[in-house]
Amino acid sequence: MSQRISQKAYALLVTFQKTEKEFSPSTMYADYPISRELLHWESQANTAQHHNDGQNLIHHQERGYTILVFARDQKKRNNVTVPFTFLGPVEMVSYESEWPIKMVWRLRYPMPVEMFEDNRRGG
Repeated sequence: MSQRISQKAYALLVTFQKTEKEFSPSTMYADYPISRELLHWESQANTAQHHNDGQNLIHHQERGYTILVFARDQKKRNNVTVPFTFLGPVEMVSYESEWPIKMVWRLRYPMPVEMFEDNRRGG
């Protein structure tokens, strides 16, 4: 007899450095590290606060969802796709705007120093 294990989770795939060549205007999300522990992230343009996914993200703890973040600096380097780095689970700190939803997440584990330094705003 097999046992089925289910996990309620969202995987956020973040590319910090976006170019018009690789991303459309509707996917140029403002995703960037605020500190090694805080990440600013925007939902997809069609995800609103009142939508099911928006509510699941905003109320992830009460609804039993785990939010996992995978990040990379850029989409391609030397014509090769850059892999994502698993940054671990996050907890929501704040959110604003109807859509896209602008959220600040607290990383359970600090992101690597190099990733923070290479991708912070004004850095």
